[in-house]
Amino acid sequence: MIIGDREKVDLVIKKLQKSNRIMEDLIDLAMTDKKLSEDEKQILFSINKNLELYARGILEAISDGKVTPEELEGLKEIENNIILEAQEIAEKDAVISGEEMKLIHSLISEIKELSNL
Repeated sequence: MIIGDREKVDLVIKKLQKSNRIMEDLIDLAMTDKKLSEDEKQILFSINKNLELYARGILEAISDGKVTPEELEGLKEIENNIILEAQEIAEKDAVISGEEMKLIHSLISEIKELSNL
């Protein structure tokens, strides 16, 4: 992820905003699920927290126009955590709705796209 121009920075910000909206929709949808376990709530909370850390990390990393290997390693670790937890929530809920699954896959897709910028 090497970012040097304003267009890429704007794209990263838009992707982060989209990921946040997807996460908000997923939380809203999950909270209406009468079968949401405490484990699932904790995973959703953790994904949301990691998404915030990821956004902050990306913005800090690109603020000087370059991403160091250490910053990249930290971002990759958070990316992997988000993706693994999103997959875990999908697997834990045996009655996951099509809409929930769509949101989970959208979130994973956005994070993977961000990692390629």
